[in-house]
Amino acid sequence: MKTLSDLIDEKAKKLFKSQNPDIEQKSVDIFKEELSIRIGTRIPKRYKDSDIDDSFLIEKIMESLTNKKGIYFYGSAGTGKTHILYALLKRARIIGMEVEMWNLPEKLSELKSFYSNNDRGQLGESSITDEIKTTSILFIDDFGAEKVTEWNGEIMYRLINHRYENMMQTFFASNLSLQELSEKSGDRVVSRIAEMCDIINIDGEDKRLKK
Repeated sequence: MKTLSDLIDEKAKKLFKSQNPDIEQKSVDIFKEELSIRIGTRIPKRYKDSDIDDSFLIEKIMESLTNKKGIYFYGSAGTGKTHILYALLKRARIIGMEVEMWNLPEKLSELKSFYSNNDRGQLGESSITDEIKTTSILFIDDFGAEKVTEWNGEIMYRLINHRYENMMQTFFASNLSLQELSEKSGDRVVSRIAEMCDIINIDGEDKRLKK
């Protein structure tokens, strides 16, 4: 199984050796440093070094990607779900994929604030529609942690339904199983996620408490 560092090294060598077999190692090293900076853009400091070292999990993820499906990671707090999302995001960036990461409660709060500050006008609604219809591969962290409100529920349905109908890959991290999510938020969103995604349980102890 290749580490993130291995993938960066391969990317640099492939680019430069294809252009000039005699290229200096210094140029390769400079590109590797630049690539490392790019893939770490807007990633919180805590997750800058995140990677996946579980070969079985990598195999399951690759299977989902091959089948053009997303993944719904779920498990109790502190089992490493956010760590996995950021590791996947960085690997996707290495191969040039357009990706975006949302922390769902924060994103919904941001959209609500923008909408309210524009007096429920066209500008606010247009911004929400643009955000919902993002074409990038989307990573959604803390899914199911948002407050249950009519507004949040409607935004989430519009987001998930748009991605479901357009077969857009979406990756989730949640403390809730789909059954628990259904009990909290209803079946409209859950049934679509079940078809969009492979479901992977991330079990184990809370790593934060263990420290």
